[in-house]
Amino acid sequence: MDFERKKRPVTPVSSENSESEDEKEDSRRKKKYRKQKFSDDWLQLPEFRGWLEKIASDQYMCKCKACNSKIVCGKSELLKHSRGKKHMEKVTSIQSNTSLTSYFIKKQNENEVKKVQNFEVRLSTFFAEHNVALQVVDHLVPLLKEIVPDSKIVQQAALGRKKCTGVIKNVIAVAIRNDLINVLKTTDFSVMVDESTDIGLQKTMCLLTRYVHPSNGFVKTELLDLIKLDAKDCTAENLYIHFRQVLTEADIPLKNIIGLASDGASVMLGANNSFASRLISEVPNVTVIRCICHTSAIIANKACVNLPRAPEELLRQISTYLSNSSKRCAQLEEIQEYFNKEKKKILKVASTRWLSLHQCINRILENWDVLISFFRVAQVDDKLKSAELILMDLENVCNKAYLLFLKYVLNYFNTLNALFQSKKPLVVELYNASKKLFLTLGQNFLKPEKLHPNVNVNDPSNYLNISDIFLGADCNNLLNTLPNTESHKIRLDCLNFYKTACSEIQKRLPIHENNFFENLRFLNPNIALDTNNNNRCINFTALCEKYEVDLNETVLEWRGMPFQFDNLEREIYLKKSLEEFWWDISKIKNFEDKLVFPNLSLLYKKCLTLPHSNADAERIFSDVTDIKTKKRNKLSHEVLNSICTIRSFLKSKELNCTTYQFDFNKISINSNILYDHKN
Repeated sequence: MDFERKKRPVTPVSSENSESEDEKEDSRRKKKYRKQKFSDDWLQLPEFRGWLEKIASDQYMCKCKACNSKIVCGKSELLKHSRGKKHMEKVTSIQSNTSLTSYFIKKQNENEVKKVQNFEVRLSTFFAEHNVALQVVDHLVPLLKEIVPDSKIVQQAALGRKKCTGVIKNVIAVAIRNDLINVLKTTDFSVMVDESTDIGLQKTMCLLTRYVHPSNGFVKTELLDLIKLDAKDCTAENLYIHFRQVLTEADIPLKNIIGLASDGASVMLGANNSFASRLISEVPNVTVIRCICHTSAIIANKACVNLPRAPEELLRQISTYLSNSSKRCAQLEEIQEYFNKEKKKILKVASTRWLSLHQCINRILENWDVLISFFRVAQVDDKLKSAELILMDLENVCNKAYLLFLKYVLNYFNTLNALFQSKKPLVVELYNASKKLFLTLGQNFLKPEKLHPNVNVNDPSNYLNISDIFLGADCNNLLNTLPNTESHKIRLDCLNFYKTACSEIQKRLPIHENNFFENLRFLNPNIALDTNNNNRCINFTALCEKYEVDLNETVLEWRGMPFQFDNLEREIYLKKSLEEFWWDISKIKNFEDKLVFPNLSLLYKKCLTLPHSNADAERIFSDVTDIKTKKRNKLSHEVLNSICTIRSFLKSKELNCTTYQFDFNKISINSNILYDHKN
């Protein structure tokens, strides 16, 4: 079925109706447009940054700071404005001119950054000085931020374990080492070298330098490097190659070395094929000094060989018996209290400690009756053979006599040893102290007329009668109560001790007249300003030849020195320390503005640089033991070296983490320096 579509009739549209329709269409379009508010994200866009500004009173409008005009908010509108020729010219002119306000803001930001860096450096110095694990900083800094929320410096600090390690290794230690290298390049110095004695796969060689500081005249000893060695090759050749490499890389002239100190090991100071022989071949005038602390300990050990081993074994047995049981220690304290003795532990003899034997002997003798009573009880209660043997040795009066003798004689060695472990410059006292030790021991068994450093100590005709040999007041009193046979044997053993000790002193210590160290007495202020020429008799020939100083001018300056000052000035100078005295003397000028004592000043600086012992090197190895413990065994050698460098520097300058001020002008702190990706 077909359907026809019906057409609707078309009604004509009048002009009035068409106009009304257009107006309605325009109104519909206007209603669709929505005003856009200002977005803070626009300020961060690179095309708007620097010239776009928000208007607080109108959120639909923004401002161009360059053109000083308002713009309708909208990203497309802003982009159109940014591409305008007038706008681009304005922005270019503003960027070329820095405002005064921005200058002060920049300065303020730089000061804040330096304050934050100073906080991080000082805190890292604290970790290095006090041997605190570096992982602690991961909790310490956040904790400080919680405790001190109102401090901008603390809040801005970003110090973690890795950054703290970088500050210690690549900033503080590098700055300290650079300062030291700059001084050594132009200053005479001595080196102290020692090798570690541990049984690890890697050994270390400590390289210390000693010099007179050119700005204040004080003698300083600082660590230059802690050199890593292969335990399979610690020959003198390899040690010297590593030593030479450190100086070459630092561009330090080898000719500036005037002294070498080390222990008595043959690999270090042997006559042939040693570290010292190689250095002497390149620097012939270098002065080689054996550590007097090591030397005195060796002398005492060699002399003790002449005594029976029983007394020393007794010390070890007692300490071992007590140290293995807290119950026995408590019982010993009860007996000490019963005898009205001070409660003290029995010390253990340490073979690596120079002064330990004398202290252990003193402690045993103080508790001699207490120990006898203790082991009498222990023999019954413990029923151990060791307690019975110890009691037998304690009741043997001969053992007590030997210990009383050692208490008397070892005191002299320990006094010398303790004196030269000092950090003060004591090379001037080396001759007098060594000679005093020889004469003190010699007077106990030599005839008075034979008592001089060159005496033949092995000639029996030079000895006193065996009964007149002095072994200490306590020992002599005890020997008077013993039978003659036992007393005679003990005296003979002690005489052999004296003979060996004095013979070794003659070979190892500078006690003979007209030797190099005797002439160093001129450094003593009391001798330098003494008007009595007999006391001021110094032979400068060897010193001047060795250090290339004019001999005639030096002697003239020396002879005229006491008469440059009146009594009041002399008293003032004598109150000064050795370093202050010679520093002030070196600055004295005449009316022509010329130095009065130029040659003596040059000579004193070279002589004071000489080390008197190697104790500072031993202190470095003690630091290494304290720093690299079992819990910190993964600490790298570079970090260990840096921590030791910082601690050595602080000790030499008498500073600590609270007084140390880092100079930011010497080294800049940035990520490239802090984080060394090479390692």
